[in-house]
Amino acid sequence: MQTKINDIRQINDRLSQAEQDILDLKFNQKYRHRIAIIGTTPGGYVRLDSETGTFLVSVLDVVPYLDGFKVFLSIGNPSYATYNGFTLKGYWAKTLFSSFEKMDEGLTAFDSKPNSFEKKFVDELKPGSWNKVTLVVTPAKAEEFKYLILTIETDSISLFN
Repeated sequence: MQTKINDIRQINDRLSQAEQDILDLKFNQKYRHRIAIIGTTPGGYVRLDSETGTFLVSVLDVVPYLDGFKVFLSIGNPSYATYNGFTLKGYWAKTLFSSFEKMDEGLTAFDSKPNSFEKKFVDELKPGSWNKVTLVVTPAKAEEFKYLILTIETDSISLFN
């Protein structure tokens, strides 16, 4: 009897992993780096694509600020182009998504969320370097601020002559 219970548990674990793998594949097929999901603890980076290029995003630090947080980000520009101005758009979340349908809904409805943001920066994203930016998110409670879901849009590009 115990052997059958263990077998069922193993099958359950494998099924859960297969479901997660399918979710990951659906996400990659539909969004393919167009949206970055990054934890709010420092370390690591994620790829984020715009219409005009590829970027890397990393959380450097998060500190309490007013009724929310200041998020210190580093945006890597691995290209030779200088991006003059950009907009970060997204929202913050307590947990990740439990199904692809919820993920799809959550990733396409930025504007309707009370915890959403859209921040325009006039800074340059210098070529071949990490560029530090500060994002203020308010109001945000610590227990709800575990993940950032981001998109990036760039204003204009300068290339070397």
